[in-house]
Amino acid sequence: MCRSCRSAFFSLAEEPLAEATDSNTNSGGVWETLRDKLPDHELVRELGRGGMGSVFLLRNRRLNRSEALKVLLPERSEDPRFEERFLRESRVLAQLRHPHIVSMYDCSELEDKWYILMDYIDGGSLRQAIPDPTLLAEDRIRIISEIAEAMTYAHSQGIIHRDINPNNVLLTKDREVRIVDFGLSKQLHTGNEDLSVTRPNEVMGTYSYMAPEQHDGGCQGDARSDVYALGAVAYEVLAQRLPRGVFPPPSAESACFRPFDRIVMRALEQDPDARYANAQEFLADWKRASERRPKTRSFSEGPSNPLIGAIQHLLSRPGRLGWGGVVGLALAIALGLPNPFLSSNSSEHDSTALPPSEPSLQASQDFLVPSLEMPMKWIAPGQSILGAHGAEDSDSSPPLPVELNYGFWMGVYEVTQLQYVHHMGNNPSYFGPNYNASEEGTPSTFDWRRRPVDSVTWREASEFCQRLTEESRRSGLIPDNYRFRLPTEIEWEYVCRAGDLSVSRDHFKSPSFLSRAWVMEDFGDVQQSQEVGTREPNTWGIYDLLGNVSEHCLNGWWYYPDYHGQSIRNWIDHGGEGDRIYRGGCFAQPADRANPYKRSSNAVDERDLAQGFRVVLSEEFPFVTNMLNSELPNGFEIDSLGIDMTWIPPGEFIMGEATASGPRGPAVSPETPTLIESGLWMGITEVTTFQWERVVEGDLDWLLQQPSSRRDTRTDLPVTEISWNQATNFCHQLTHALDRAGRLREGYIIRLPTEAEWEWACRRGHGNLYPFGDDPTMLSIHFGERARFKDNSNQSPGPVSAKGAGQSGLMGMYGNVREWCLDWKHQYTGIRQTNLLHQASLTVDSEKVIRGGDFLSEAALCTGTARSFAAPDFQSNRIGFRIVLARPIASAINQE
Repeated sequence: MCRSCRSAFFSLAEEPLAEATDSNTNSGGVWETLRDKLPDHELVRELGRGGMGSVFLLRNRRLNRSEALKVLLPERSEDPRFEERFLRESRVLAQLRHPHIVSMYDCSELEDKWYILMDYIDGGSLRQAIPDPTLLAEDRIRIISEIAEAMTYAHSQGIIHRDINPNNVLLTKDREVRIVDFGLSKQLHTGNEDLSVTRPNEVMGTYSYMAPEQHDGGCQGDARSDVYALGAVAYEVLAQRLPRGVFPPPSAESACFRPFDRIVMRALEQDPDARYANAQEFLADWKRASERRPKTRSFSEGPSNPLIGAIQHLLSRPGRLGWGGVVGLALAIALGLPNPFLSSNSSEHDSTALPPSEPSLQASQDFLVPSLEMPMKWIAPGQSILGAHGAEDSDSSPPLPVELNYGFWMGVYEVTQLQYVHHMGNNPSYFGPNYNASEEGTPSTFDWRRRPVDSVTWREASEFCQRLTEESRRSGLIPDNYRFRLPTEIEWEYVCRAGDLSVSRDHFKSPSFLSRAWVMEDFGDVQQSQEVGTREPNTWGIYDLLGNVSEHCLNGWWYYPDYHGQSIRNWIDHGGEGDRIYRGGCFAQPADRANPYKRSSNAVDERDLAQGFRVVLSEEFPFVTNMLNSELPNGFEIDSLGIDMTWIPPGEFIMGEATASGPRGPAVSPETPTLIESGLWMGITEVTTFQWERVVEGDLDWLLQQPSSRRDTRTDLPVTEISWNQATNFCHQLTHALDRAGRLREGYIIRLPTEAEWEWACRRGHGNLYPFGDDPTMLSIHFGERARFKDNSNQSPGPVSAKGAGQSGLMGMYGNVREWCLDWKHQYTGIRQTNLLHQASLTVDSEKVIRGGDFLSEAALCTGTARSFAAPDFQSNRIGFRIVLARPIASAINQE
């Protein structure tokens, strides 16, 4: 990088060793000088030439092996810095002995020519191998592991490389790694040894793989800088692109790389303190992820049948089938393969030809729903702005920085009337097929089939998405863990802005901006929706986000001021049965409403003339892709104790209730936005008396080694009369036993849930007070199936699995017995919290939080927000507990 103009010379910085040609080689002259020094060697050819020297292939006649001779160019010998760099490489290679670092045989000087004789690596560089389609996913994962092993060894010897990049990673014919070029290496704890190689503020290395702290030359780097370069190489090997600008995780290339997303993204952190401290830590996580990675072929690797793959490729290019497409489809039909042009309602599918568990769904590529001719654009993760200044629109302020760390697909157009009719069998649109354009009865000249469906309610739009999801899963179009749905409000504005971070209303009044919208000013007396795709798309290729019809969003209404301008990530709140957000202007509104931040709401069953929707396709819960947890499985069990646990992903929700006027009073208000950063496993039921006796009174080491002795939890009662102190002791004993038995996931312990984790697990996916909604009048109809409370309990607790599960698959959250949590008693603040856990202080009563209702509670008090308090040594037949397998929380563990 030039310090004056800040230009980066990528072509020079990243130029690989140039292959020698007959026209430019002077190998004969160099070799003649060195021949007498190496009498047992003969010259085969010059391999190439770089900025420092030339490399020759020699044959060692005595040992019958090939060796590489690296010679410093004569003109470089005059510069002491290059000579020192050359000698440094030789000294480092002489010090290092590792199977994945190139071996050096000799180093010397002859007639002002410095040379290094080293092992010859015959498979080319990693740079050449990265785009090779024959380099399988397993090979790519192994190669990164071998690079990390080499760097771990180097770091253990006090050496950092400082120029890890694909040109300096050579591969043998068997594609085993050999690290080369330690000329920029630095030996730690040796004072100013490196100053002769790099001048003050001079940048040396390969720019695209240099850590941010090295770019300006003010920092010479440490082991964390090598970790950044290792992360950049790992990203390029997995994703086959450099991690520049806003980039998706490596699993955007293939879902089989998902276990490594968190590791790579941590290595690429801008802040050195947020990265791994050295390659050893990186390698440890990489090996664990490799062991956990499923060995079966991922759906994103494409179908196993090449003919099906060809058909799916044709379908991904609508309108371009030509004769090749006709022949391909004819051949498919002749061979009895399912016709991909048939409606997804067809149930006659050849499961052996295209298993539903292996649909073709490739992140970072566009997607097509064939049965609806519905194109969808891939939207990569990134950062944006939500909202506007308060002076312009109080409902959309203050501006909030937002981040989406998952990708998704969004419909290029709004859902059309024809698509809606196809799946729903009716057309609610005001401007439908029978609409006349004027009072005189002149028929509309627009094709109703390509106009957006309007006058559709939020509930109807959601039902359309649900049906499309079910049919697409049955037909093998999408995996079972993906679904079509409405976009969240953050997703909608993120796509609408398409990288434009302005929050000024005036900015969105320009003619070029309004050329993307159908608004009131575009019409005369007759205002009506237009055919989709007739305005200009935004820079991401999405049409009509600003006008034509307003669009339903997934989440309920929420207030920006609650976040006080803070940055938020992956936010979503379903809002129960409350009002839902809709976004964008429409043909019946003035142009000032055609902006990315204008927001409104209506009830789930409210119908409006100019409201439609578009769909997105994503994983079932977007925030499951949080990089901290993306590699974790869905379940955990302790067979010998009959303990089943389900995975609760990270996420953000509104904790508590809006006001203190409800039956629970001020203890559960005000509403507090809460982010759960790390996922956890939670017990499906409360701890039972059987489990308590086995852990507290039994020989747990012996028990955990025995075959399954599972019990039917439908007959097991929850353990009660247990204090908070006793419950935490149970968790300690079980943690130590699982750890000794080698059955505890590293970095996790058994503990009580925080109350934020408890409420998030209880209300996840719906946000309601009750599992069926927020209407207390429905208690008598629905609640008896989900909870044990005063009116149906016979004044005693019941079996832990006697009632149905909630949205998260958990039982007993709303009733039966109350449950201890880690937190001390405290009052909600209404200000956004992260991993909310309240610690004890002198100003707070020494009582612990208890969550949920119990068998003696009124039904109306058995809510997802219910909380009470008691001293840590208090015991009651109305209080039990459930456990979680989660990361430890230092403050909470110290209190225990």
